[in-house]
Amino acid sequence: TTCTEQKDSDGHDLSKDETANHQSLEGDDLQSLQRDITFAVSCLITLQRYTMSPSSSDGALFTRIFLLMRQYICIIISQLLSMLFGQQARQRATLIWQKIHLPKMEAALLAKKMEEDLRMLHQDAHLWSDENDCWIEKDQVFRPPPHDNEAHTLPLTIRWNPARKQWERWSKNLTTRTKKQTSESSLTKGTFLPAREGDGWASSPDEAEIVNKQLTTQCIRFFACLPNKNADTLDVVDVTSWASKSLLPKEAARALEAVDSGKVLFSFDMTAVNKKGGGKGKPKKKYKEVDAKHAVKGIGATATVSQR
Repeated sequence: TTCTEQKDSDGHDLSKDETANHQSLEGDDLQSLQRDITFAVSCLITLQRYTMSPSSSDGALFTRIFLLMRQYICIIISQLLSMLFGQQARQRATLIWQKIHLPKMEAALLAKKMEEDLRMLHQDAHLWSDENDCWIEKDQVFRPPPHDNEAHTLPLTIRWNPARKQWERWSKNLTTRTKKQTSESSLTKGTFLPAREGDGWASSPDEAEIVNKQLTTQCIRFFACLPNKNADTLDVVDVTSWASKSLLPKEAARALEAVDSGKVLFSFDMTAVNKKGGGKGKPKKKYKEVDAKHAVKGIGATATVSQR
């Protein structure tokens, strides 16, 4: 189909008249535009706020459905009122919205988002998920005991080595039987390996010596060795909810035979978060946005699945 330009009874091109009117409005002073706001323009500006797409993190499913319905209804009402009030009122409302109200709204949303990021980083109870564009709570945090001889309840496949002052994780080897690792542990088919800062791995504490094909998905957990908010010690963090939503599902970890295998399944770039100046010389422009994101989103934004 082809489109023909509409003309009024005097033969004037309406599309050209509309463009000319819009350009003349843009040339007006913004303060004068605000002073001359009519009832029609005010109504259209008010509806503009509700015709914007709602955020994907705006509450529960019922809330998002309500916001979407409100958006569509306001779009229909706005179009009807634009036809009723005329072209000039619509252009004036659009210009005032884009030049004044929209920048203010975007600045307020950005400030609110930055405030939330700082609060989440300070609390240190969540990890940022790029995949879901939201913060996800850590499932559980295991800290070194204040005193080495203190009783410590940990998953069977994780232990604190008081002699070396480090965390260790279980790596099973079902073909070789070894002596018991500790008097409290019944594990004999494998060994404990050091857990280093930034390492992430899959484990099944309730099935530590079970053949990979027989592992149940419900028992698989994801752990990571991360610094606490004081940055003075390392914690082992259960990040199952975050990792299964942001990196890979539990089924994938089992398919890769990465459960209690000794492999680093995923890792966090701790240097990207901890560095202050990024090394000598002026940082490249393409890394500026990445570094800024790491600063406000923390280690969760740096996580990647290991290739090895």
